[in-house]
Amino acid sequence: MLEKIVIFRVAKKFREKGRKQKRVIVVGNGVTAQNFVKTTEANLGWGLDIVGMVALISKEYPEEFQGKPLLGDASAMEDILHNHQVDEVVICASARSWAKRKPCLTSASAKVCR
Repeated sequence: MLEKIVIFRVAKKFREKGRKQKRVIVVGNGVTAQNFVKTTEANLGWGLDIVGMVALISKEYPEEFQGKPLLGDASAMEDILHNHQVDEVVICASARSWAKRKPCLTSASAKVCR
């Protein structure tokens, strides 16, 4: 048990210093995504490096969102995943928004993961 605690604390210190981080793309540009970015930045020990954001709907959007680059919209997810080395994709969307975009995102990730 003590061994696990020591390993966890050492790993947390590495992540706080920017080592051993997981590269993450956040899908969504609403309040949920804003809160996720703020919370992640306040908890460096989680080891998440947010590479950029992906808007759920195709429309005019700024180049940055919460200080992170906006990489495009969900319709371009396949290209985004091919062009950025990412460990995880975090979906920050309402159930209704997710239902509209789920086919696009799941088909893109299936093609990339093959």
